[in-house]
Amino acid sequence: MANLSLCWFIMSLSSALFISYFCVDQAIIGTKSLIAAGVLFLYSLYYMKFRRFFYAYIPENPGTQFRGKMIPAHPNGWFVVSTTEELKPMYVKAVNQSGHNIVLFRGEDGIAYALDAFCPHSGANLGVGGAVKHMSCVQCPFHGWLFDGKTGNLVAGNTLTPRKVEFYTYNEKVGTCKLDPQEILTKTGEGLVNLRKYLLKEQNGYIYAWLHADPKAKPNYEPLDFSDVEKRLVYKGVSLNKIFSHCQDVPENGGDIRHFIYVHSYLLPFTTLLGAKWDAKWCRGDDPELKQKMKHKIPWVDDHKQKLLDKYLTKENSSSIGIMSLDMCSVIGGLAPKFFFNATVFQVGPGLVYLFLISPYYEVLFFQHTTSKGKFEHDVFHELYASWYLPHWITALILRLEAMQVTNDTYVWNKKMFATDPMYATDGEADMTILTWRRWFGQFYEGCAKREQDRDKLTW
Repeated sequence: MANLSLCWFIMSLSSALFISYFCVDQAIIGTKSLIAAGVLFLYSLYYMKFRRFFYAYIPENPGTQFRGKMIPAHPNGWFVVSTTEELKPMYVKAVNQSGHNIVLFRGEDGIAYALDAFCPHSGANLGVGGAVKHMSCVQCPFHGWLFDGKTGNLVAGNTLTPRKVEFYTYNEKVGTCKLDPQEILTKTGEGLVNLRKYLLKEQNGYIYAWLHADPKAKPNYEPLDFSDVEKRLVYKGVSLNKIFSHCQDVPENGGDIRHFIYVHSYLLPFTTLLGAKWDAKWCRGDDPELKQKMKHKIPWVDDHKQKLLDKYLTKENSSSIGIMSLDMCSVIGGLAPKFFFNATVFQVGPGLVYLFLISPYYEVLFFQHTTSKGKFEHDVFHELYASWYLPHWITALILRLEAMQVTNDTYVWNKKMFATDPMYATDGEADMTILTWRRWFGQFYEGCAKREQDRDKLTW
């Protein structure tokens, strides 16, 4: 992206000079040529800034604070671990995502592979300084051990023959008493070495990894394929919000339909003249009355919504998907609310959210994905795809305003405790919806508590 912007800048500047040169009248550069050159130069700056806009909100880390009793920090599911653009052939990358340390690399064969990051020989991270060898292998940067991305096996040379080694363990008494040198490291066996291999899926320019507490668990849903959307909408940029809270707080926004009234009542940070009135609904994807509950009063909006439900919901994935319908009416200067857009939101597992936004004026897709770097540190990305005819500054503004709304949530999230003993006002729809949402989301924590306990024993 940066290279394209630089090329555009150089081309624009060259064109400006070219125009100036051929519009010279003897020794005096004509006014029109200067204006043309200036306009072209300013447009090149505008294009570089707004064509693919990036905005980041990174607040100060609140540090250690009271968080309350916790459920597991990392759920199971599909998570984005890279973009296709970033993972070029022969590229090796260290990934820390949702409690999993991974070496991600693209082989000479063009295929992306993911294995456990740490070499069992001496503990080096294969993603830091590792190199691609023999089409599909990653080489440890410390002592050159080779691991085949296709199988996870430790192999010997380009024949990819599995390599046998001896296993040793430190005596638990080390440091507690005097031991004979032979007792410090004891042989426990011998055999082949195999690193955990992670299932990857590459589509729409993203690389997803299936991350589960049980290495043998198979996916019961897939990331949505929005290739048809990419044919009519143009990629416009991405925003980043850094969050310091429990990872569940982020997707829980979808089921917390009441918070919109208090957290998202204004669209701009510097004035109350532009307000918003929200109407939100949330349902499980496998609710037998889903289509009726999601029915919209505006026919063309309802038609769009029902087509999305038919396209993406299946018998196999519906229990792992939550559906939200969100109406936004703009309130300008206290006047009557006017319908502005509706978003049909697919919460796909714990880590992926697709917001299909339709308006009388434009169409937008926000693809939200989260990189969980620690128990209380998460990078939340919103990738924007928008109607081709929208000016770059408009789509940059849309992206910026979306990030601002997430920032409003962040002010609360980063200072809250996790309520493991919550109370609900059962006389209203809002609290019953969030109760239903939390029960639905709980399915993604299967086996995570034990894995987290085992991992914590090894965390320094």
